[in-house]
Amino acid sequence: MPSDAGIRVMIGMLPAVVLKVVGGERSFSAEEATVLEAIKRSNSDVANASVDETADYIRSMTPEQLAGFRNNVKGIYHELRYVGRENADRDDVEAETYELVNHPGADVRLVNGKTGEAVDIQLKATDSIASVREHQERYPSIEVHVTEEAASSVHGVASSGFSNEELGCDVDATLEKLNDDGNHMLEAGAVSGILSGVVNARAALRGERSGPNAVRRMLEDIGIGAGSAGVLELLLG
Repeated sequence: MPSDAGIRVMIGMLPAVVLKVVGGERSFSAEEATVLEAIKRSNSDVANASVDETADYIRSMTPEQLAGFRNNVKGIYHELRYVGRENADRDDVEAETYELVNHPGADVRLVNGKTGEAVDIQLKATDSIASVREHQERYPSIEVHVTEEAASSVHGVASSGFSNEELGCDVDATLEKLNDDGNHMLEAGAVSGILSGVVNARAALRGERSGPNAVRRMLEDIGIGAGSAGVLELLLG
């Protein structure tokens, strides 16, 4: 049977994302965090909202509202990914988004730090050729960069280097994570099963009674911080 230190290591090896979910948090990848930034940028109602408040806002939408919201977020996510990649380069060009999400004609400005030359870019995360042509006619002096799928079928338009399908998948995964309030108990149950197995074996070897109180004692003994009542309720039932 593992020592207390060994038990601590075993618990430490549990997936961090599971423990964070049980603790009332969610864990996001770099891409999903950028989608969250896009969500905040998309609507003033959630600009300063917490993750849970943002999740509640998304759950309140009708399917039709969510579809429009998703496409808007995907467009902004495209902009943020584009700016992030450009600014990660070691060249003299820096990219920035305009403060207004609906800035007329352009989403991003590229500025050459040496020459001061600035170029406006309109980004489109779409496979709609019509919307690209419409923008070109209305703003002929502004470059349009489209996702890979559209670039392959629209002559004379540059690719942004991002796939519309992949951008959509990132947004969908984040929205699904925010909208999901049913898997928390499943993940908590998995953690509970692992802890119960460790605690019951430990208690049997020591001639002690197992159960919720044993879990509490073990957590206290080995310094695992599961102090909130909500977490303990999830873990102990």
